[in-house]
Amino acid sequence: MTILVCDDNPLHGKEIARQALQALPTGVHAAITTCVSGAQALESIQKDVEAQWIVLLDIIFPANEDGIQIAQEINRIAPHAQIIFITGDMTKCTKAGRAEYIYFLTKPIDEQDLQYALDKAVKKFSTGRLFFEQKGAGFTIRASDILYVERVGRRSYIHTRKKEYDVAEKLKAIFEQTDHYSFVFSHKSYLVNLEHVTAITPRDFVMVNQELVPISHPRYPEIKQRYMEYIRRKL
Repeated sequence: MTILVCDDNPLHGKEIARQALQALPTGVHAAITTCVSGAQALESIQKDVEAQWIVLLDIIFPANEDGIQIAQEINRIAPHAQIIFITGDMTKCTKAGRAEYIYFLTKPIDEQDLQYALDKAVKKFSTGRLFFEQKGAGFTIRASDILYVERVGRRSYIHTRKKEYDVAEKLKAIFEQTDHYSFVFSHKSYLVNLEHVTAITPRDFVMVNQELVPISHPRYPEIKQRYMEYIRRKL
């Protein structure tokens, strides 16, 4: 596991790194590195995109860089990376929902908030795999990789960023393996991971890959409330 602190102020970055090492859950060990730009962060991550990255990322950068855009690029190249946003100006946070992240910290960083954020990130790596059988062989999928699951006839199609999986398990059985906080039935034939939703309309969820997943009209008020609660808890 590697913690990457990205802050354009080197002194701030070093202090956040020090705090992060002290705030790690008991028994968890991690390498830690710092950088001062999004370009440096992406260069580091690209060297090992499958590694367990926890990125403490400032939102405000000078020149032409933007923390939200950096996070979006990290989402693209290393979708398993856990991003924790940091900012000293909450007015800059309105676009944070355009990227996938697990927590928001404000400067000066509260020790308990940092501990909670890191604990949440670590747990993402240690749990959250779903088990399936196919042609007599078992395999697992990270729950966080799933965009949505579609039931067609007697088969369920699990859609991820990179691949589609065809399994026999019914949606209810798949749902039982998931974190019920993140997954919601948008329709009797669709199970959606709210982590990958960028917008909601009365008819559809808009996913990060621009696909539209239908929402049952009678369920829309309840689904919208669930989605808004999910967003509020992430802020």
